[in-house]
Amino acid sequence: MRVFASCQNGKLAVVNARTGAMVALLNIGKGSDSAAFDAKRHLVFSANSTGTLSVIREIDADHYQALAPVKTEIGARTMALDEANGDVFLVTATPQGKGKVKHPGFAPRYNFEPGTLRLLVYKPAS
Repeated sequence: MRVFASCQNGKLAVVNARTGAMVALLNIGKGSDSAAFDAKRHLVFSANSTGTLSVIREIDADHYQALAPVKTEIGARTMALDEANGDVFLVTATPQGKGKVKHPGFAPRYNFEPGTLRLLVYKPAS
């Protein structure tokens, strides 16, 4: 009964869904738009627009450990998880320019070139 909330500011909050208490606050990449929990492998993922996939190991329901992030591509912040095999799917496209920071401390926002959408697939290590 945990909720994983990833934030634009580079933090992921783990919240007890029954009590509302914060269990953990972890550093992730900036510009997150999605988080997912792989219950089978005890991993939490955060897709970050800065070009990383944050990976966090669930030690138990109240303890979490940030692992080394996976390098992805700029803008890849929308994610889906295949719970059967652990594959993580991200989408991005070719950014136009460097992006603009709309709020201090947050990741830049990008405009993308039309027709450049790409699906990225990351498989769990065996």
